[in-house]
Amino acid sequence: MKKILVIDDEQYLTSVLYSILEKTGLYEVFIANDGQEGIDLIKKYNFDLIFLDYIMPKVRGDKVLQFVREHSDHKHIKVIIMSGLIDILSNDVVHSKQCEEAANDVSEDRAGTPSPNIFPIHLIEQYGIQGVLEKPFARGKLLSLTQTIFEQEKNGKKKDFNT
Repeated sequence: MKKILVIDDEQYLTSVLYSILEKTGLYEVFIANDGQEGIDLIKKYNFDLIFLDYIMPKVRGDKVLQFVREHSDHKHIKVIIMSGLIDILSNDVVHSKQCEEAANDVSEDRAGTPSPNIFPIHLIEQYGIQGVLEKPFARGKLLSLTQTIFEQEKNGKKKDFNT
């Protein structure tokens, strides 16, 4: 049975994902409601797939990705980014239309540091992300993406992130 970790600070969303994925009978699903809790679970269990939010308290999604990719015991884990901050049409950053105004308000601090409210698209290739799932999403899209990731793993193919 494949092990899946869902890391998101929205408890309602993690509960929904847990329910949908567990009901298939194909996956053992674990939940973390912040990035640090996710890292703690990754250290404890051998996951096959992580659904990862980007904007979270304590530890952001990019730091979780960095942890996964920098530790040889976890490099095999497939990662799907989940975010309401996704617009694949953007060239430099990924952001949602509903968050655009908020991102503009805090796009840079005084030191010129990029805002944590935008998803840097370069992380998709840098960290070998297998998929991107825009929130909100349909149940069928979630299940199809999950099945495709595992089928391609079995067949030795790499999944294009733009699903």
